[in-house]
Amino acid sequence: MNVKPKTYVIMGLFSPNDELTNLKEDVSAIKKQVAELLAEVQSLRAAGHPADAQPATPATPEPSPQTSAPEEKPADAVAEEKPADNASAAEEKPDNTEAVMRSLAEMKGSIDGLAEKIDTAVYQEKLIRDLHDELQKMRAGLITDIKRGYALNIISIYERMAQTSARFNPSDEAFDAEAMKKLVDGGMLYVKDMLEDEYSLTAFAPEPGSPYKPKEHKAIRVIDTTEEEKANTVSECIAEGFRDDDSGRIIRPARIVVYRLKQ
Repeated sequence: MNVKPKTYVIMGLFSPNDELTNLKEDVSAIKKQVAELLAEVQSLRAAGHPADAQPATPATPEPSPQTSAPEEKPADAVAEEKPADNASAAEEKPDNTEAVMRSLAEMKGSIDGLAEKIDTAVYQEKLIRDLHDELQKMRAGLITDIKRGYALNIISIYERMAQTSARFNPSDEAFDAEAMKKLVDGGMLYVKDMLEDEYSLTAFAPEPGSPYKPKEHKAIRVIDTTEEEKANTVSECIAEGFRDDDSGRIIRPARIVVYRLKQ
């Protein structure tokens, strides 16, 4: 019985499971066919070579009246000729069932190995799919948590600014500019404390006259000077910079005005 193998396309990580399932079913069918062939060959061998069967002795033909009787040979000579005849007959008709049995057994072993690999591939495919789905859920949840944290902090700042604005009423005769400045400064301190406590970000402001550092400062304006000692120094800090306390990296450089030596 000839079994025509099928050709299958190599699958990706997230290809449908139908191809693996079909391949597994085909391998199971081939295994069944090979097992049936093995059983059939074994039964044929048993039927063709019974253990208790004795070779049939051909009847001795009677001599015809026209021909003389064959010369009788000694019993020993006849006994010696019979094994030779049997051996020659065996050579003329070799028994190929052993080779067929070995081929079928090798085929069965190969198919068993293939079936095991397919089972492993099915398991790995399912495992990869499950891990991918879990990773996607974790990623979506992580992004949501990060956005929620930032949103809550921004909402807190908004509420603090709204409270400050509610107290600001220039038309009020009792309006106090100094008190208003304290409210604004309080809002700034609130935001600065949040950045430090929640995100480990510390504000820094370079002092006038300190050296200009390109990695920490961003010059938004340049002032020419003829004084060499002022060249490449900070003239004024326009906005504070922020540094990550954990890594030491500059998250945002300080905005400054820098002196440049006039040529």
